[in-house]
Amino acid sequence: MFTAALAQRVGQLTAVELDAEMIPYLKAAVLQYPNVTVIQQDILKMDWKAYAETHGPFHIAANLPYHVTTALLTQIMGQTLPIESIHLMLQRESAEKLCAEPGDEGYGPMTLIVAWRYTAEIRKYVPREAFTPAPRVDSAFISLVRRDQPPCRVNDENLMFGLIQAGFAHRRKTLLNNLMNRYQLPREAIIRWLGLAHIPADARAEQVSLREWASLADAYTDQAIC
Repeated sequence: MFTAALAQRVGQLTAVELDAEMIPYLKAAVLQYPNVTVIQQDILKMDWKAYAETHGPFHIAANLPYHVTTALLTQIMGQTLPIESIHLMLQRESAEKLCAEPGDEGYGPMTLIVAWRYTAEIRKYVPREAFTPAPRVDSAFISLVRRDQPPCRVNDENLMFGLIQAGFAHRRKTLLNNLMNRYQLPREAIIRWLGLAHIPADARAEQVSLREWASLADAYTDQAIC
């Protein structure tokens, strides 16, 4: 059992289980491990800040239904939490998106948000045949390890993430067009803005690196783009 295996390797472990009917079985399985606390809770409704205030910095390790993982990561990345590392089994394509580089098909807002706070590494690919019954997709086990500091500096982190969301609003459009729609600025002003960040006027959001997004945000505030 995943929980029992973890209990043998950590100091304190909180096991979160949604299904109330599974709680007695889970408690019985970890009865010999006094360092385990079992709670019945929807992981997407966890009060992570309250948990951190009680337990301090923590790690997350989970094998969740795949449709839940994106929502969980979105929730976690939207808060400032002392999460030292996150270890998840994901659908292969989802894991590869988190490790994507500019120009890769899966490169997107979540790639950049994760890269700002964590280093992402696929530790192992798991074929569908490894599960019984076999799902329709292959999987990958991924580790996200918290960075000591972001990979580059930016004056306004929230502005940068807002730009990223605006830039990817319509993936078929150029970054220039998406920024024009979001900020209601003339084409010439956006081209000048992109030039200050050394981003080509015909670039698409999926071609722009994290460092370039930071430069774009700083150019907006430093140069009072209007």
